[in-house]
Amino acid sequence: MKRVIAFLAVAGILGIAQAEGLKPYVRAGIGPMLTEDADVSSGPYPAGSEIEFDIGLTVSAAVGIECETSPMRAELEYDYVKYYSDEANFAGFSDRDKLIWHVFMANAYYAFKNASLITPFFTAGLGYADAEHGVDGVLAYQLGAGLELEMTETISLDLKYRYFSAEDPELADSRGNFKADFASHQLMFDMRYSF
Repeated sequence: MKRVIAFLAVAGILGIAQAEGLKPYVRAGIGPMLTEDADVSSGPYPAGSEIEFDIGLTVSAAVGIECETSPMRAELEYDYVKYYSDEANFAGFSDRDKLIWHVFMANAYYAFKNASLITPFFTAGLGYADAEHGVDGVLAYQLGAGLELEMTETISLDLKYRYFSAEDPELADSRGNFKADFASHQLMFDMRYSF
């Protein structure tokens, strides 16, 4: 069912783009992620509990639409986010636990178009994040900025920084359920192909 919904969403964006004379595109990206220490706010662990993380990895794919006469573009994005816990200041939490997020975002971009091949841009997104160790998915958002390098008329490369944050997810381990805040800093390397 999820694959059908994803296919319909992609087909819908491509169809709207052609109907309105806009340019559809696909994008793929990868980059490291530095996760801030997570404060545990509820559950079986004592107040002040904290989890530290190693550097993680984000793999991203998106489909979107852009217009040559407008500085704006929009896209639907899926991120696979993977990282490991490094240390916790309380007993019971397993160090080196693998945490995986599945993130679905609707993003908007504003580009500062100019005569050069390099275009600065801002981006913001809102969506849904689901942790594999989580009980329920949560609302998520991201803010970022970057530079686009136009390689050809159809291919461009992006380098961007993103701040990602989500509502405190409820996670589960061997001692029970607990909530923790999560925020991260991502450096993404993207390639975009416009049709």
